[in-house]
Amino acid sequence: MGSGYLPFTKEIVPAFARISERLPAILVDSLREQWARVQAISEEIGVWSGASRTSSDLASNAEALRGFPAWDC
Repeated sequence: MGSGYLPFTKEIVPAFARISERLPAILVDSLREQWARVQAISEEIGVWSGASRTSSDLASNAEALRGFPAWDC
């Protein structure tokens, strides 16, 4: 298996098939559920990073927040 996230994602499904022969089904199901959560979080991160903002956008947002009492620390 290669290193990094993408090669790992390609190998995880066959790995679940292999371990399902050796481990209790409830454990394998739990691992599959956890993997589904990791994928969902990864997709959310992809959406957030896909909507990346320029530094000027971030600066203008920070400037707009300066008027709020909670941000005037």
